[in-house]
Amino acid sequence: MDPFNNITFNYNASRYPLEAVYLTQDFANQTSNFGYNSNLIPNLPALLIDLNVNGQKLIANVDSSILVPAHFDNESTTENVYYVRGDAMNVFVKSSMPAASLHNGNLLGKRRDGGVCTYLDWFNKDGNASIFLQQGLSDLLIKSGVFFDGVFMADNEPYSIVQGEYLPQQPQARALEGEEQPFYDNKWYKTFNSDNQSTYFIPFTPQFEAVGPFDAFAPSLNGTSASSGLKQYDVHSLYGHSMVQATASALKIIKNDTRQFILTKSTFASTGRYSSSYAVTSKYRSWEALSFVIPHVISMNMFGLTHSGTDACGSMEPNGATTAMDEELCLRWLQMTTFMPLARHSQTFTEA
Repeated sequence: MDPFNNITFNYNASRYPLEAVYLTQDFANQTSNFGYNSNLIPNLPALLIDLNVNGQKLIANVDSSILVPAHFDNESTTENVYYVRGDAMNVFVKSSMPAASLHNGNLLGKRRDGGVCTYLDWFNKDGNASIFLQQGLSDLLIKSGVFFDGVFMADNEPYSIVQGEYLPQQPQARALEGEEQPFYDNKWYKTFNSDNQSTYFIPFTPQFEAVGPFDAFAPSLNGTSASSGLKQYDVHSLYGHSMVQATASALKIIKNDTRQFILTKSTFASTGRYSSSYAVTSKYRSWEALSFVIPHVISMNMFGLTHSGTDACGSMEPNGATTAMDEELCLRWLQMTTFMPLARHSQTFTEA
């Protein structure tokens, strides 16, 4: 039995309430954005039948990052048809760095799974990004046979695990010669020989005391919308909200859903009209994260996101490690979620 079917089987055998299962990025096709890994889920058609019989739902993961060909899985030469299609439709966020011209000007980052990616431009004035997403979701539903009931967006904002932009042929800056400063203060953009015309030179750099300047982790601050001329610095907070709106419109067309289910991490004013949300810090497996979830969900309700909740039990340590689950912590977390509008039991891929 494959891992995915094993999860649902154990839940049902234990008579533990299960309303929906999530087809997360762990199970995605690593060379396509709108598909699944048939090696990990060889019996997906049977799983879909079982879910339907049991009155349970399937929620598919959709990201705003599109994998770049020849830069995934140790420089694989397998092409991602969605990158080729999106590049032709001019739907990606553009970089102002001179070296980015090697990739048709598309801004590149690196995902948590190691894949090099670029990001959809939801502020494209021609609406091509929304059309691109609609085509992709239609492919997932029809071509891939993933008959999903809703969409989950865990990474619906530009994010990169490397400092600044990513260019395979150019090493990432860490400490410049002669400079003594923390990692997050390094001027990574100097390695690109940029000039003052670059949109990197922004009037204010958002910071967080425990992390440092966000420009070291959010490459969108150096991005522009090719068709509208908008700088990502000015519209970054609207990025996830715009993707939610585009997803809601696409689902109405391809699934004819009048009340579709969308779950998002990134929110803005009025996002609750289109989507549910979950507590971002609940991914951390700690008592502190558990205590933070309570005021977070209450706050989200006050902000108009009435269907908000938590990832129960967490999936990683605050330092990024994936240690064994704390059963006492998980038990108390599950007890708390019974009083919340939304709850997911989230674990790492090896523990799910």
